[in-house]
Amino acid sequence: MNSTGHVLSVRDLTVTATRDGREREVVARVSLDVAPGEIFGIVGESGSGKTMLTKAATGLLPGTARVSAGTIEILGRDVTNADARAWRSIHAHHIGVIFQNAATALNPRMTVFSQVREALPATRERGRLADARRVRELLETVEIDQAARRLRQYPHELSGGIAQRVVIAMALARDPKLLVADEATTALDAVVQRQILDLIGSLRRSRDLSVVLISHNLDVVRDRCDRTVVMRRGEVVEAGDTRGLLTTPVHPYTRELLAASPSVLLSGPRLHERPAPPTGEPPVVSVRQVTKRYAPQAKSPGGGPRTRPRAAVEAVSLAVHPGEIVGLVGASGSGKTTTARMLVGLVTPDTGTVQFDGRDVTGLSRRERAMWRRDVQFVFQDNYGALNPRYTVAESVLEPLRASGRTLPELGWTGLGEVLSAVGLDAGFAGRHPRQLSGGERQRVGIARALVSRPKLIVADEPVSALDATIQKRILDLIIELNRSHGTAFLVISHDLGVIAYLCSRVLVMNEGEVVEHGDVASVLGAPRHPYTAELIAAVAAGGVLAATSAGAADQAGAEITESRRAAS
Repeated sequence: MNSTGHVLSVRDLTVTATRDGREREVVARVSLDVAPGEIFGIVGESGSGKTMLTKAATGLLPGTARVSAGTIEILGRDVTNADARAWRSIHAHHIGVIFQNAATALNPRMTVFSQVREALPATRERGRLADARRVRELLETVEIDQAARRLRQYPHELSGGIAQRVVIAMALARDPKLLVADEATTALDAVVQRQILDLIGSLRRSRDLSVVLISHNLDVVRDRCDRTVVMRRGEVVEAGDTRGLLTTPVHPYTRELLAASPSVLLSGPRLHERPAPPTGEPPVVSVRQVTKRYAPQAKSPGGGPRTRPRAAVEAVSLAVHPGEIVGLVGASGSGKTTTARMLVGLVTPDTGTVQFDGRDVTGLSRRERAMWRRDVQFVFQDNYGALNPRYTVAESVLEPLRASGRTLPELGWTGLGEVLSAVGLDAGFAGRHPRQLSGGERQRVGIARALVSRPKLIVADEPVSALDATIQKRILDLIIELNRSHGTAFLVISHDLGVIAYLCSRVLVMNEGEVVEHGDVASVLGAPRHPYTAELIAAVAAGGVLAATSAGAADQAGAEITESRRAAS
C-alpha cells in the first residue's frame, strides 16, 4: 500500500491511440485515487475515455493505444511501465475484471466449470475434484442457485443474470483487491440489475474489495458509488462525493447527463404527453393468442428425466394501430423478444394467429412472406452484429431494397442522402464501415435500414440498451420524430421502464411468457395492478426515481410478492 493508502492511484495519465494512421489523445491528464473498500464511479458517454482510462490503469490497453504520460500505482507499486509478464502477475493477485457483455465474455463451447476453473490461481494445489469444489464455492459466493448443476451447463443455457454472475465468479477466483466492473449491468433488466449491484455491494463489504464501477447510468452511480468522476472527451470535467456531485452538479455536461438519465425519462413530462391510441382505425398488426413452446431436452442438465416442453410465450395477444408507439416490457426471459419475432415472421407460432392489415400471415408462402416483410421491419438490439462489417453504410441501408427489387425514387426518396438525413446522419457517412461508427451512429444506420422501405410498422428490440444516456435520448427522440413525420407505427421492446415511459402511449408487461398487465403508460406505471409490474418499478435504481409512480401501490404489491414467495417456499 502506498503512503496515502490507495489501492489504485493515477496521476496526470494521458493515453494516445492510433486510428487511420493518426495518433490522438483519448485520455488527457487524468488523476484519481481509489481507497480500500470504496466503490468508485466513472461516468460519461461513449467515447468519453472512461473505458480506455480503466484499461490503461489495469494493463489491458489494446495494441493501438499506449500510456504516453503520467503514472499508475497499484497497492503502492509503480506499474506505469510494467511489461506483459508483470501485468499477468498483477492480475493473478490483485485485479478482477467484470466485462460488459457476459454473452461475449464467456466461451460458448465451454461449460461453466471449465471456464471458472481456468480462472483459478495457477499456484494452488490442482485436481479435478478439488477444482470442482472450489468452482462450486465460487458460484455459491455469487449466489447462483443449484451451483452443482450449473457446473455442467453451457452459456446458452443460462439467463443473462446467471451468466453475469458466472463472470463475477471468474473475476473473484483469485481473490483480488480491486474489482473493475465495466458496464456490468447494461444489458440486464431492472430486477436482475439490482440483484447484481446488490451482490457487488455485498462482496465489497465481505471481502474488503475496492470497486471501480464504470457506467453510463447515473441512477446506478448515484445509488451505489461513494465517489465519482465525470469524463468527457478524455478529460475529467467534474469529481467529488457522488451525492453532492449529482445533487448540485457544476459542469454543464454533468447536468446534461442527469437530464437524460432513466429516472428523468421515467418521471418526466412525456409520460403524460404521448398521444392516446388512435380509435376507429383497424390495427396495423394484431397478434391473437399466440403460443410458442421449445422442444424438451433429451435429459435435464442434471442428468434427470426428460423435461416437458417449455412455453416461451403462452396465449399472448396484442395490437398496434397506425401511427402508434406501443411498448412491450419485461425481464430477461419473459418472452417479449420471442413475441416480437413471431410478429414479424422470424418465428412461427405453434398456435394462434398474426394478422397484418387484417390478413392472416401465419400461413403465407415464401414469396408472399417476402412481400409482406416490405411493410414490417426489425431493428435489432446488437447494432454491431446486425450490420455486415464488409458493407459500407450505403450498402447496409440499401440492402432491403436490393432484396425487394425496389428503388429509392419508387418509394418517394430523393436519394440516399435524404434517408440518412432522416436519422440524423449526413451524406459523408455513406462510405463508412461499421467499425468507423460509434454505437449511436450504428443504431441510426440500423433504423435507416428499417425505414428505407417505408414500412407501416417497425419493431425495435432493445434499441438503446447498450447506449449511454445522452445518445439514448437522441435515439428515442429520433423514433418519436419518425413516428410523427412518417406516420410509422412502432412496437418497442425494452427492459427499461424509462424508455417505455418516454416513448409509448400504451404498454404491455410480460412475465414468464404471459402478458400480466396492459394499458396506457401513465396508468400502468403510475398505479400498477400486478405485483410483477410493481416489482419492475421498485427495482429501478436510485431513490426518488419514481415520481410518476404510486409508492403505495408499489409497496402493497411488493408485500404481495414477499408473501407469495414465503408461501411457495
